[in-house]
Amino acid sequence: MPQLIPPQELYSLLLWFAPCFTQPSFAHFVSFIVCFCSGLGRLTATTVYRTSPRESHWTNYSRFLSCYRWSLQALSARLLALLVKDCGLWRDDQGRRRLCLVLDETLVEKTSKRMYGVAWHRNTHGGLCRGTHLLGHYWVMLGLLVRLAGQPRCCPLAFRLYRQKKRCPVAEYRTPCQLARELLESLRWPSGPDLVRTVIADAGFADSELMGWCVQEGIAVITRGRIDARVHDLYVQQSGRGRPRKWGQPISLAEFAADECNFTQTIALYQDRTPVQLASVVGRHRQSGLVLRFVILRTAGQAPVVLMSTDLSLTPREIAQLYADRFQIELTFRELKQHFGLGHYQARKPLAMLRHVHLAGLACALTQLLSLKGMTRKTSAGRLKATPWRRSGAPSVHETQLWLRWACERRGLFGKWPSPGHLRKRSKAPQRRSQAQNHQWKSAEL
Repeated sequence: MPQLIPPQELYSLLLWFAPCFTQPSFAHFVSFIVCFCSGLGRLTATTVYRTSPRESHWTNYSRFLSCYRWSLQALSARLLALLVKDCGLWRDDQGRRRLCLVLDETLVEKTSKRMYGVAWHRNTHGGLCRGTHLLGHYWVMLGLLVRLAGQPRCCPLAFRLYRQKKRCPVAEYRTPCQLARELLESLRWPSGPDLVRTVIADAGFADSELMGWCVQEGIAVITRGRIDARVHDLYVQQSGRGRPRKWGQPISLAEFAADECNFTQTIALYQDRTPVQLASVVGRHRQSGLVLRFVILRTAGQAPVVLMSTDLSLTPREIAQLYADRFQIELTFRELKQHFGLGHYQARKPLAMLRHVHLAGLACALTQLLSLKGMTRKTSAGRLKATPWRRSGAPSVHETQLWLRWACERRGLFGKWPSPGHLRKRSKAPQRRSQAQNHQWKSAEL
């Protein structure tokens, strides 16, 4: 494999994370990120060792994941600060910047049952052709929703591994919603006068405890709800006798969605600009006890979709747009699995697996940042195949990765580095002559 030397555009971003490591650890960190950003083959510690220009023993790359002292929490905090500084955040109609965090889960298929945390999980992503259940790992990811070149993208920040209750001690068991809360608690939030923290999640994270904790911490939550949810009016009519009422009149969301007069606004969502009709109602959620804004989205030929928001200052259009941008995390999962080696780890220690996944997410986030900041289509001219359907806008993540691979192989930051011992070309061993050739050679001498 070729030696990968980081170009100036990538190395300037890697220097941002230098305070998280010691000098030897930072050199291994650079080797891992450069290899993951280049996407050469199966991205394991062995591949990093073979592409690194440093003179280091091959066991140091595995020990960097398993026992070297560096913090994932500090790494995520530095990444969040870098993205907030260099990327554009979403602004609402009131002019406030919103730090939009996206929660979702994904499955990584594994074949070995001896790996830590491997179990059979219900397959809700890969289609019926791969079976109803998959053997592998269940990862919960927290990503930051940013705008690069006017397009929303989701940059990975942190991960947690979910373990089934029957396969771990009772004291160590955490539900996916509890893991999501741990991710939010471990994050070092940036401060700002006009910065509003917002969490966007699907129906799997519509948990009353998680939503109640977010409201107490001042975090707005946008999630998907149910059409048959129990909702009550905010006005509570008191009667003359008996105990005072706690809940108002019930509101049926199904009946509310069946009335054509309630859909007073139509917007275009997603890249294909699908027309979607909106209806909104404010009520108290019976399960969580919170005052929420319920937004009903209706598309032609599909069942209505219910969204819930704890921030009443957001308009129905903003809530629908933010939840539509949440789909970028699904595209990020595809990029992580296909190009950045999310499931290529072969370690059995939980810390090594967690660090490998975090490094893959960091490489994906830096590549997304370089797609706007570090390169343009002029710098990648000649490296990409000229096709008539290629757009003239910002390059995609995979195009940026192809440019990084070419830049790491062709030009370096400090010129040509000396080739390490395990990559130097060995001289060919002298070929042994056969008995007949020796006889001819001796007879020629005589």
